[in-house]
Amino acid sequence: MRWLALVALAGCRCGGEAQTRPEAAPRPPRADAAVRAKVAMQPVTLDSIASLLPAPGDLLVPLTLTPDGTQAHLAWCVAAPDAKAAAATIADALDKAGWTGAAARPQTAAATVSADRDGFHLSIVVRGSAAIACAQDKGKVAANATIFHLAPP
Repeated sequence: MRWLALVALAGCRCGGEAQTRPEAAPRPPRADAAVRAKVAMQPVTLDSIASLLPAPGDLLVPLTLTPDGTQAHLAWCVAAPDAKAAAATIADALDKAGWTGAAARPQTAAATVSADRDGFHLSIVVRGSAAIACAQDKGKVAANATIFHLAPP
């Protein structure tokens, strides 16, 4: 019982008005939160994707679905001296396979490629590697691709 009285006295703000903590001002939303939209993706199948993809190089990692079934990933090993040349080869193969907006964007040591077809969007990162299976010093460059299908608005 005595300890209860001590706790009560310790918590008492005797000798004046009770002190209150100022309330924290609400944080403003992040600047990019208003711009960022949540994208709804439709489930995809390996067959629906495989039939759309060209083969710009040797298959390095087979086409695989994510656990939720809304994306697929694969990787190619493209015969090219660098990422810029490999990205151009991939963009050309995508154009020939009916993809629209295929564009290679070279950067310093890497390049990216993106394209769209039948509601699918494909994003590819291309970069040199020291991996034995696709070594850049052997005239090969790795290309890692992600593909998804957007739900209609």
